[in-house]
Amino acid sequence: MKVRFDLVNEPAVSFARDHGGELTRRWLLPGLADSALSQLRALVVQAIQEGWSVRQLGAKIETAWGIARMLADTVATTEIASAQENGTLIGWRQSQVVRAKRWLLGSEHKATDACDQNAAAGEIAIDQPFRAACSRRPHMQAARAPCPRSLNEAQHRNCAKYQEKGTALNCGETAGETK
Repeated sequence: MKVRFDLVNEPAVSFARDHGGELTRRWLLPGLADSALSQLRALVVQAIQEGWSVRQLGAKIETAWGIARMLADTVATTEIASAQENGTLIGWRQSQVVRAKRWLLGSEHKATDACDQNAAAGEIAIDQPFRAACSRRPHMQAARAPCPRSLNEAQHRNCAKYQEKGTALNCGETAGETK
C-alpha cells in the first residue's frame, strides 16, 4: 500500500477561491480593498494547492502588502484555518457519514463568550449553523473548530483528544473516516 501526504483539500481550495479574505476584511483589516481581497484569495488558493506553511503565506502577504510580519502571519493563519475548516465541513457533508457536529473549546480558550454557548449546545445536525456568533475576531486553532460526530464513539473520543492537544485541524481527518 502506498501512502500519500501531498493530497490537496479541494473543498478548501474551492472555499478559499469563493470566500477567502472575508474574515480578514471583517475582523482584521476592515478597509481591505477589493483588489487586495482578490490578491489574498489567489495567494490562499496557491498556498493550499502547493502546501505552503502559514509562515510561507505570511511572508508572501508581508511582501505583497508591505505590512508587519505579525499581522501578515495572523492574516495567513486566519485564512488557511478558515479554508481548511470549511473545506473539512464540506467533506463531512459529502461523505454522508458524519451526521452531526459539536463545538469544542481548546485549552487556550479562557474568556466566556459566544463560543461557550455553542459548546453548551452539544451535538447539532451537520447542516445546522451554530447559534451564537463570536462578537470579536474568531478564535484560532482548537477554540473554534467543530468536531464531527461519526458513527464510531471511539473516533469521537479520539477527536476530543486532538482538541485537548490544540491540534483540532487534524480532528476531521481522523474522526471523519468512519463508514
